[in-house]
Amino acid sequence: GWDISKRIQVVSNGKLLVKQGSLYPAVHRLEQKNWIEAEWGVSDAGRSAKFYQLTAQGRRQLEEETSNWQDCSLAGLPPIGRPASLPRWPCVENRITEVRRSILKISRELI
Repeated sequence: GWDISKRIQVVSNGKLLVKQGSLYPAVHRLEQKNWIEAEWGVSDAGRSAKFYQLTAQGRRQLEEETSNWQDCSLAGLPPIGRPASLPRWPCVENRITEVRRSILKISRELI
């Protein structure tokens, strides 16, 4: 889990910080949905570690989610959770755009 957290931080240029306490429940849900599978092995440091990889079903789900995300981004839809009646906040929306780009970059590297 630590390596996954570190990888997300590196690929997002430090913009996404995922704490392990948040990561493990998410990884567990992905395993339950059969989107990833784990295998025990030995890390570069010589310790026992779980190694995760996408399943075929997980790869299809990732492609679908990436496509949905791109469709919403291209449509210029407001960020989730912000009622249309609220004023637009460029600084927040710029940050959301940065996060979207980071997520897309991470998903491309995982494929």
